[in-house]
Amino acid sequence: MTDQNNWGGFGGQSNGSFDNQQTKTADDGCLDWDDEISNDNDFVVLEEGIYPFTIKALERGQYISHAGSKLPDCKKVIVHITIDGGTKGTVDTKENMFLHRSCEGILCAFFVSLGLRQKGQPLKMCWNDAVGKTGWVKTGIRVHDGKKYTQVKSWVAPDDVDKQNSGFSN
Repeated sequence: MTDQNNWGGFGGQSNGSFDNQQTKTADDGCLDWDDEISNDNDFVVLEEGIYPFTIKALERGQYISHAGSKLPDCKKVIVHITIDGGTKGTVDTKENMFLHRSCEGILCAFFVSLGLRQKGQPLKMCWNDAVGKTGWVKTGIRVHDGKKYTQVKSWVAPDDVDKQNSGFSN
């Protein structure tokens, strides 16, 4: 019988050596077996308000409907954003953007918030141009299993942001 807690067997090898494992580079966020760690990563929940955000990454995906779904099967984009709460901290979250006509208003607001679309003007969705862009988002608080989370309530046009009265403060 083999020891199920044999860390040397991780990855299907049982020689007890971590040196044979494939290592990643430091800039992809992967840690090596004996790296030093120190970030306690205190979980931040921002109060409801309007905050700046940055798009960190996009993923293409497929939404699969289920019984009672409001949408049929359709393409989706998973948008990874960092919301800047200033002195309150930052929140990393992701939003599903469904590529369906019934969600067109949300898609339009998203591109307006990034400055990639003018209100009332048609736009061919330019997802590749979105990565690294900044915009403004209205947040709320979602409670799930007794825990509070920051959630995106809406994408805000830059012209509609009252920076003096937003939840953001440096």
